[in-house]
Amino acid sequence: MAITIKCNVDKLPKPLLPPTISYEVPYKPKKLYEINKEHEKPKKVRGFWTPERNQQLIDMYSVGIGYKEIGEKFGRTPEAIRMQLYAIGAKVSKRHCGTKYTKAQDAVIVAMMKDGKSWREIGDQLGRTADSVRKHARGYL
Repeated sequence: MAITIKCNVDKLPKPLLPPTISYEVPYKPKKLYEINKEHEKPKKVRGFWTPERNQQLIDMYSVGIGYKEIGEKFGRTPEAIRMQLYAIGAKVSKRHCGTKYTKAQDAVIVAMMKDGKSWREIGDQLGRTADSVRKHARGYL
């Protein structure tokens, strides 16, 4: 009859172990967090928004430049731009809600409509919703 020991051999004192069990500690693989230490997340950028950058942000937004274009200039996501505008107290909407279409935007809408582009594609180009572009095109153009 064979006896099997189901315990952690490392924690038993050596005199209590039977002579047939080896005293070597088996190979323990590295834990996942030890393996991936070189792949740590990049540190967050602190102090990015200075008063000068905030003023640039407000100026660009007030002219009518979209979140996407502003974000590309600053190296931020459109949502981060919207959140910063909200944080500094600028009147912010998720899109250009309430801002008027410029003549250049009207020309873009007309040109893209002639090319057969969808409302969504036109809206993405202008940084506006597809519904807003459709209503503007049907009501004013």
